[in-house]
Amino acid sequence: MLKQHLLPNRSANAQSLPMPLDLDGDLAVFFNTDEFAKPATYQAKTGGAVTIQVLFDKAWMNLADMASVGVSTVNPMARAKTADLLDGGSAGETLVIASTTYQIRDVQPDGQGVTTLELQKV
Repeated sequence: MLKQHLLPNRSANAQSLPMPLDLDGDLAVFFNTDEFAKPATYQAKTGGAVTIQVLFDKAWMNLADMASVGVSTVNPMARAKTADLLDGGSAGETLVIASTTYQIRDVQPDGQGVTTLELQKV
């Protein structure tokens, strides 16, 4: 004989509560300098410089679609916790990573607590 399992009765109007997310805890693993991150000095347009943790990448980029000849380049990018950036970050601010200064060209928040910063070496 099979044992029948009963589920709690839910009315059609019952609302399920969203599961709380621990984004700070999850992001802490990635933005840990003992794991993946690098320290960077972030200089906002106003205020003093602060050290934040970033995920730095010098991604190769093929520009063949944008040029009539085969051209490629390196497109440095950094990902930072949005909360570490003053007002979410802004073009024109700077990051110093491993003694190299980069100007932030574009700011791309993902809406989940991480912002991608397109960089240009100064």
